[in-house]
Amino acid sequence: MTRDELLQLIADVQQHKSETDAIEVKMARGGTPKRAYEALSAFANHAGGGVILCGLDEERSFEVVGVGDAHRLQEDISSLAADSMEPALRPTFMIESIEGKTVVAVAIPEIPPEQKPCYYKTAGLQGGSYIRVGNSNRHMTDYEIFGYVSSRTQAKFDEEIVEGATIDDLDRAKLEDYITQLRRARPRAAYPRQSLEQALVQRHIVQDVNGVLRPTLAGLLVFGGYPQEFEPQLVITFLQYYGTTETEKTPRGERFLDNRKFEGTLPEIVEETVDYVLASMRKSSLIEGLRRRDIPEYPIEAVREAVVNAVAHRDYSHYVRGSYVQIRLFADRLAWIIHERFCRIRSTVSGCTPSDIGRPKGPQSRFWHQKWAVRVHGGPISSQSNSMNVFMNNPG
Repeated sequence: MTRDELLQLIADVQQHKSETDAIEVKMARGGTPKRAYEALSAFANHAGGGVILCGLDEERSFEVVGVGDAHRLQEDISSLAADSMEPALRPTFMIESIEGKTVVAVAIPEIPPEQKPCYYKTAGLQGGSYIRVGNSNRHMTDYEIFGYVSSRTQAKFDEEIVEGATIDDLDRAKLEDYITQLRRARPRAAYPRQSLEQALVQRHIVQDVNGVLRPTLAGLLVFGGYPQEFEPQLVITFLQYYGTTETEKTPRGERFLDNRKFEGTLPEIVEETVDYVLASMRKSSLIEGLRRRDIPEYPIEAVREAVVNAVAHRDYSHYVRGSYVQIRLFADRLAWIIHERFCRIRSTVSGCTPSDIGRPKGPQSRFWHQKWAVRVHGGPISSQSNSMNVFMNNPG
């Protein structure tokens, strides 16, 4: 940071009479700020990091008043950052005399994603993790912390057992068909020599819990007789709106043209959803000689991949397992919502980009993504990415 950059930061704060998401002001006339760890944590977790400006008085319209002891201030913050924060931080300092008073700027860099969240060790991970929101530092929620921690490794929430369910809640015909296919495809594997139950345990479809075979979440969602008996929110809902907004009503006053819920196993949900969405879309016709060809409003490949991604990349952790995937068809776009992450099949995408299609994001279902996606539409999840990319970049 140069002197001119520091002067500009001070000028911005004084002009707006407010701190920002990247600047925090501390007077530090009487010593080192007592809760400096909050800003250290918040800025380390913040995109681009942030700066603590010491020597300005917020109550006097951010007037430059100078710090009490610049030497001690640097020592205290350096020690706090190195010894009391996890991971240890290495802030940089700049000391300048402005209007005859000493101002200290403490720059805290953002830490790598795999090290987040940075937290104050004395308070622990849950109590000492902060995030910058506007001009304030806020405690991270348990789910925000969980999101950072779980992203460090591949999530396995779909391998958790389903309480109250037993192997009898799975469709035995589907299980036998699946294991038969495995034995045929992999004759050298252990499956031909194992019983059905042993093969299911090895494939993480069930787990032996005190002598009782209980389905995993993945096993229930793919082979269950009726998975929603145990996980009622793991469904897809479909809403068709009359216009381009949620509030626009039909001439008769209805909010929705259609409202559906799709239940069953994941393969069943995906197939029924795709078929229904395609049937609900507008279609144009192209005459080719003596034949007529219907052209759907959105490419079939793009719609199918969007639905598959919605179930394969959703968060199956207990934090949001009670939420459901929602697809919304407007007059000008097709949208799907997964845990507040909003994506649109149109010229722009909010919350994800074309390059994200087919790429796992967040604590999604590892088991489903690797083992069951092929059963849904006959190819890897990323197999239709080119069609999706073309459409997103060249909307019709």
